[in-house]
Amino acid sequence: MNSASAQQRFALMSAQVAESHPDLVTSKLLLALVEKQVDEKVKGMLQGMAAQISAYQGRIRFCDAKTSSVRPKRTRKQRHGMVRLLRLRKTSTS
Repeated sequence: MNSASAQQRFALMSAQVAESHPDLVTSKLLLALVEKQVDEKVKGMLQGMAAQISAYQGRIRFCDAKTSSVRPKRTRKQRHGMVRLLRLRKTSTS
């Protein structure tokens, strides 16, 4: 039974019977059990997501450490400018 149907059953019964009615007491206990199961499932999901976040952060730190020592590639425009500069230096020293 899911949480919504347990809540509906409890709400219907509480309007029809007294607090001490056995079916209402059973319905109340069932609702508490379903809510506990939902809470445990959500808690497990949150712990799983926290573990994934931690793993991703570790991978990011690893990649940052690996790429921090790598020089970025020059763009085509930058390479062309360096070639022109070297040519100018050669012609000016000749």
